[in-house]
Amino acid sequence: MVPPQMNKLETNTAYTLTAAAAVNVDGYLRNVSSRARVPVPSGGRGTRRRCAMVVAAGDGQAKSDFISECSPAADDEWDEVVLLNTVASAVGMCFNKDKLRHSTRSSLPPVTQWGAHITQRQQMFEQQQLLAAKRRTERMARTAEEVSNLVFALLRGNLIVRESRHPKLVRHLLRFRTAKENTLSSYPFLIAAREAKEHYRRGLNPDLRAPSLTPCWVTANKDGVGNYTSASITTLLRALNSVFGLDHTVESDVLSDWAVTLKPGYLIRKLSIPYPSSVDSGDKILLHHSLYMCVIFLALAHPVGLSCRLVMAIRKRQSQDTPVSLPDGQAQQAVMSIFCSSRKKRQRDTTKEGEEVSRKLPLSCFWLEVWCPQKQSFISVNPTEGCSALFGAPYTFSIGGDVTVDVSPRYTMKYSSAFPYRLGRCDKYRFFWKHIGWNDTREASEIIADCFSRDLTRASREQQARERKQLQSLTYAEEVPKTITALRKHPLFVVESALARFEGIYPKDCTTIVGQVKGQVVFKRFAVVRLRSRDGWLREGLSVVAGAEPYKVIPPPPSRPLGRSCALFGIWQTQPFSPEPLQNDGSIPKHGNTNWYILLDKPPLAGLVHISRPNIARVARRMEVDFGVAVRGFKRRRLNECRVSGWEAVTDGIVVKESDASKVVRAYEEWTRLVEEQEAARRKQRANRLWLHFAQRLLAHLRVRQQYLEGASHGALATV
Repeated sequence: MVPPQMNKLETNTAYTLTAAAAVNVDGYLRNVSSRARVPVPSGGRGTRRRCAMVVAAGDGQAKSDFISECSPAADDEWDEVVLLNTVASAVGMCFNKDKLRHSTRSSLPPVTQWGAHITQRQQMFEQQQLLAAKRRTERMARTAEEVSNLVFALLRGNLIVRESRHPKLVRHLLRFRTAKENTLSSYPFLIAAREAKEHYRRGLNPDLRAPSLTPCWVTANKDGVGNYTSASITTLLRALNSVFGLDHTVESDVLSDWAVTLKPGYLIRKLSIPYPSSVDSGDKILLHHSLYMCVIFLALAHPVGLSCRLVMAIRKRQSQDTPVSLPDGQAQQAVMSIFCSSRKKRQRDTTKEGEEVSRKLPLSCFWLEVWCPQKQSFISVNPTEGCSALFGAPYTFSIGGDVTVDVSPRYTMKYSSAFPYRLGRCDKYRFFWKHIGWNDTREASEIIADCFSRDLTRASREQQARERKQLQSLTYAEEVPKTITALRKHPLFVVESALARFEGIYPKDCTTIVGQVKGQVVFKRFAVVRLRSRDGWLREGLSVVAGAEPYKVIPPPPSRPLGRSCALFGIWQTQPFSPEPLQNDGSIPKHGNTNWYILLDKPPLAGLVHISRPNIARVARRMEVDFGVAVRGFKRRRLNECRVSGWEAVTDGIVVKESDASKVVRAYEEWTRLVEEQEAARRKQRANRLWLHFAQRLLAHLRVRQQYLEGASHGALATV
C-alpha cells in the first residue's frame, strides 16, 4: 500500500511538470516568458548546479516545507524555469542565507559590466549636448529680450507720431485762446503757424540752398542756424513756450525713460479750458513730461508744412546706469578724506544762505528733428526750456510717419564707446533672423528700423540718402587708436593683419583708408568683405568671372597638412550664374571631378534636357549614355547642438542630350514596370513565408497544449 504522502508527492510532481511544460511552451511561442536559473541549496561548488522547478507556495508555509518540495527528486530535467510573481518572495526567503554565505566567501570587487566605458562616453556626450542647448537657449532669450525692447520702443514712437497729427488735436491747438490784461483774447498758435508757414515758404527758394552736413541745434533760447527754416522753428517754439511749461517737480529719471506712462486725453483736457480762465499773463500750463511739448510741436508743424520727426533716445539698462552705492562707513571715510581738495572745501563753506546752487538740467529722451531745405540736412530741435537732450545713449532713433532711422552717431560724442552696449552686426543673429543674406553687414538696429519704414515717397528717399552720408561721416569722426592692440577688436577701424582667413578689404582707396599705425595701413571697418572659393560663390548662385585673379590664396589648415591651397575671390569678381553649354566635342560638361551638372534655379541650355524622375540615373548608367546628375542647390544639416554637416548637393534627376532623352525615358518606363513586378513577387513570397511560420507555431502550440496540459488533467500523459 502506497503511503498517502507518496501519492500526494506524485500528484504534486505530475501537476508541477505539466503546468511548467505548458507555461514554458506557451511562453516560448509568444516570446514573452521570463526565465531564471534557480540553484539547489545542496549543490556543491565547482559542479553544474541542478535546477529545480519552483511552483506556487503558500504565504504561511514554512521554509523547510518549501525546500522539501523543491528537492532534486521532484524534477531534474528542466534547465530553465519560470519564476512566478507569487513565489518571488519565497525564493528570496529560501536562498537568502545561501547568498549571504557565498558573498562572505568572496571579497572580490564587483565586476564592471562590459561596455560601461561606452555608456559613460555616451552620457558625457549627452551632457555636452544639454549644455550647448542651454547656452543656445539663453543666448536666444537675451537677444529676444533686447530686440523686443527696441521693437516696443519704436512701436510706441510711431504711435505717438500718428496721434500727434490727429485732426482733433490740431484743431484744439489752433483754436486755443489766451487772455491778456486790458486786451481782447488772441490765438497764439494760429498766429505762430501763419508766420512760420510764411518763413518756410521763403526757404524753399532753390537759390538759397547751401548744402552742409554739419549738425546744428535750435532751442527755445537760441537759434544756431540762422535761415528761414530755423526762423520758422523759432516762431513755433516761442509760441509753445509762452503757453506751456515743464513742471520742475518732475524727476530726471522720469524724463529720461522712454517707457514712462502717459495719461490718455491729457492734452485735450488741458486745451479744453474755457475762456477767460485760460492762460493769463505770466502764468503757464505746466506739463508733466517733455514728450507733451514734442507732441504739440509735431501737431503745429503738420499744417505749416515742416517735415518733422520725433527723436527717441533709449539708454542702457538701469543696472548699468545706477552707480555703485558705498556702505555708510566708506562713504563717510570718502567725505572726511585728507586727500579732498581744499579749494572745494572753501567753495562749499563760502556758499551764502539763500544763494541758489547751480544744478544741471534734467535729461530728456525725447526731442525733434526738422528737415532744412537750405542745408539739405536735419536740424535738431529741443522744444522744452527746462531740460536738455540725452546724449550718448546706445540707441537713438528718429521716427517719422513713413521712415525710421537709427541716428545714434549724430547724438554720440564717441560712437565706439556706445558700441559695446549695442547688438552689433546682424550676421551674429542668423538664428534669430532667417531671412538675412550672407552678405548683409548691417547692424541689428538698422534691420529693426527698416521694418518700420514703408511707403517711402521720393522726398523721403532723397532725405534718407543724404542723411546716410552724414551718419557715416559722423561715425568715423573720432580719432584713430595709436596702437595695433587697440585696433584688433576696434568696432570702427581695422588693420589687414587682424583679418580672418576668409576676410579681405575692398576697395583699398581714399574712401576706406584713414591713416597708418606702426607702418600698417588702417582701414574703415565697413570695408571688410567676405571672401569665398569658386564653389562657395556657386552655393550663393554666383560664378567667378573667367580669368579673374584670386584675391588671396590661403594654405591648408594645420589639421590637414596634405590638403590643397584654396583660392579666394571677392564678390566684385563674380557674376550671376548660368549653366554651361555643351563642349566642343559634344559631351556634357561636368563640375570638377564629379558627375554633377549644376543647374540651380536655371533651365538647361539648348541641346540639353532635364529629366526629373526618381532613380533615373541608374537606368542611364546601365545604358552607358552621357549624362550629368542635375544639382538644384546645396544645403547643410544640423548634426547636433554644436555641429552642422558639410555642404550637400540637392539633386533632382539627370541632364542628358536632347537626342538621347526619348530613349532614356522609354528605358526608364520599362525598368519601372519590371521593378514593380519584382516587388510584387517579393511581397507575395514574404507573405506566404509569414503565414507558413504562423501556422507552424500555432500547430506546435496546440500539440504541446493537448499533450501536456489537457492530458495531465485526465491523470495520464502521452507516451511515445
